[in-house]
Amino acid sequence: MSMNAETPRHPVTLIDSPERIVRRPQDGLGALLAAFGIALVLLLAIYAHGTTSGVTEDVASAVAKTARQVLLVPVNVLEGLVASLVPIAVMVSTIARRRWRATAMMAGAAIGAAALTQLAVYTLQATAPNAIATALSLPGSRIVLSTYIATLAALLTTASAGTSSRTVRISWYALSLVLFLAVIQGDQTLPGVLITLLLGRAVALAICYFAGVRSGRAWGASLIAGLRRAGLDAHLVVRVDDVDNLAAWTVTSTAPVGHVEGISSEEVVVPDPLADIDALRERVGGTHLATSHRIFAVWTDDGRFDAVVLDAEQQVLGVLSNMWDAIRNRGLERRWAPSVKETAERALLMNHEARAAGVRTVAARSVSQAESSIIVTYEPLPPARELAEMSEISDDTLTDLWRQLAAAHRAGLAHHDITERATLVDEQGRAWLLNWEDGEIAASELVRRIDLAQLLTITALRVGPERALAIARGVLGDATVASITPLLQKAALPAPTRSELRHHRELLAVLRDALIGDAADVAPIRLERVSFRTLAMVIIGLVAVIVVMGSLQISDVIAAVQGANPWWMVASFSCGLLTYLGSAIGLVAFTPEKIGLWRATLVQVAASIVSLVAPAGIGPAAMDMRFLTKARVPAALAGATVALTQVSRFVITVALLVIVALGSGSAGTISLPQLPTVLTVLGILAAAATAFAFPQVRTFVWAKIGPTMKQIWPRVLWAVGNPQRLAIAIAGNVIMTIGYVAAFGFALLAFGYTLSPITLAITFLVSNSAGSVVPSPGGVGPVEVALTSGLALAGIPYATALSTTVIYRLLTFWGRVPLGWAALRYLEKTDAI
Repeated sequence: MSMNAETPRHPVTLIDSPERIVRRPQDGLGALLAAFGIALVLLLAIYAHGTTSGVTEDVASAVAKTARQVLLVPVNVLEGLVASLVPIAVMVSTIARRRWRATAMMAGAAIGAAALTQLAVYTLQATAPNAIATALSLPGSRIVLSTYIATLAALLTTASAGTSSRTVRISWYALSLVLFLAVIQGDQTLPGVLITLLLGRAVALAICYFAGVRSGRAWGASLIAGLRRAGLDAHLVVRVDDVDNLAAWTVTSTAPVGHVEGISSEEVVVPDPLADIDALRERVGGTHLATSHRIFAVWTDDGRFDAVVLDAEQQVLGVLSNMWDAIRNRGLERRWAPSVKETAERALLMNHEARAAGVRTVAARSVSQAESSIIVTYEPLPPARELAEMSEISDDTLTDLWRQLAAAHRAGLAHHDITERATLVDEQGRAWLLNWEDGEIAASELVRRIDLAQLLTITALRVGPERALAIARGVLGDATVASITPLLQKAALPAPTRSELRHHRELLAVLRDALIGDAADVAPIRLERVSFRTLAMVIIGLVAVIVVMGSLQISDVIAAVQGANPWWMVASFSCGLLTYLGSAIGLVAFTPEKIGLWRATLVQVAASIVSLVAPAGIGPAAMDMRFLTKARVPAALAGATVALTQVSRFVITVALLVIVALGSGSAGTISLPQLPTVLTVLGILAAAATAFAFPQVRTFVWAKIGPTMKQIWPRVLWAVGNPQRLAIAIAGNVIMTIGYVAAFGFALLAFGYTLSPITLAITFLVSNSAGSVVPSPGGVGPVEVALTSGLALAGIPYATALSTTVIYRLLTFWGRVPLGWAALRYLEKTDAI
């Protein structure tokens, strides 16, 4: 095929989906980020008002008063020109290109931004705190949010969506200059300018996302021109990835073949209703390239080639997916590229390195750019089938497949995404390993072992665990295969493999059991960092911290400490330390193996650090589990012991609450609930009883609590058979509970208030238990609210109740952090955890 600068005009049959309006993920993400930016500016206006005001004053003072007066007239002229000419220039530019839909969206975004700005001004004037009103107001005036700034920002944002325009870029520069000068002159406040800009962008991006914009991807004539720049003078181009609604066009182009500068081209695109799309797709066949991008089969005079088209609007999804994988999993981080061009560069690099290492994979041929898309072309593959399509797979083929991966690993390469679609077998029985675009050079040992786990899993799905393991051992050796054992978990596998495992739920367990003897000395590896549940709990904790810190300033804490009796505070802190001993006694009593009481107590102290980031009760349980495992207690026994310890603490707390309430004959000074409250409680109990009448509900509840009960039941029987240990454990739990109640009582006494022991115990146990239900880190937020409300309900003035809660949490939670840090350091040095 020649690479002449001039290419004869000839028709090209293109089978593709019609060009359409798309909802770009980056528009939705941009709207959310703009809204977040507005909230951040308002937050800074409240908590850093001096900083925002100071920045505005510093910028203004940087220009002398005389200079501002000299520039007054030119600046006013410039502002007038920008306010009048920018909308006209952008509108005319858009209309000249016949972008009628974009013109309508620009008008709608401008109107929406103007209306929302006026609504924001009205709302802020009516409801905003003084700090916000002051930050957004000029001296001697009301809140200043410029409608024209928001309107221009919305107009320019909409105009730039899905296209690139020099007029829009120049307009942005002019608007930025005008706003800078306005802040210098004192016509606008810095927070006001930022909010109006972000508000205009948020409105425009939201409209672009929900209404959709022109994609800007290579399509039709631009796609054919891009293929020619990549060196393919095509006469048939067929979309072969999974897509519906295909149509045919005839494209006539004079674009040059190859990257030739300075030569113009003419393209004509007309529908081709006579083309038999199904016949053409059957003739071309499918593709073995597995990617989320568009894939085309390209036929030239030299035969078939494959072309992968990377579209810019899909880049954001890839980046977000890789970021989530990096947050969620350890060792599965994929290096993400900020642009499609860098993505293509990485794909070409990995393809070249894999082939240089001797891996049998498809060869990349050339690359070009068309519109906002990047086109990567590949040499044709020989006839081959995917591993999943083969009814019988020979040992030689599987051995060859393992050797392909081993060759890549010897060169320091990792694949990251070994699925059944990435593994092919040609007619000679040779194995191919494709789709290296997500791979990594200079990969760590962990990442390479993840590759091995992925390949072992998909081969076991096809030929069974025993045969797959035998072949893997024959190529890699027993030690290497044994090192895979800790990585045989779903977190290490690609999504298609995880989906396939839903029909083979026991496969990973079977593989692990087969390797467990060989892997006795292999350390366990936890790949999953953050699950959706963990993320939700972190968000709850952050919200709680923000709420508490927003309502409880450091000055409140200082005032509470200054107003409290220091000796009773010391007594409260000392009783809080007693809880460590009680907790350790229970753990020692329930552990069959001998563990020292002193070291167990230090573990409870060290848990003070973990409690800062884990929900109430979860942190100490994790520390106990780690401690017992390090003390050579078998993992299953350690888990059961920790679970029994946690359950016993809950049971003892409830039992003490019932005993105290029944023994008192009353609820102390706490008033009885009113009739509506009683009826509500009875209604809830009746609803729960009715729900448990259905087998599905009972099954669901048992599914939640059953595993824990099965785990601790043997330990319960063991404890009942050892009454001395059971009594010691109960005593330890009682000591822990009494320590917390006493610490709470002394914190109250520090402000000169007391409650009867019974009322105090009921107030603390009920309130603390209710607050701990919400899974925020350390119970921060819910526990404070519950304890304060409980004291107020018991007749303590609200101000005193709040101060008591602050002192109690300071002494039994925040104040113990240094002790926890010291204990944690000591235990780490002595290899106890």
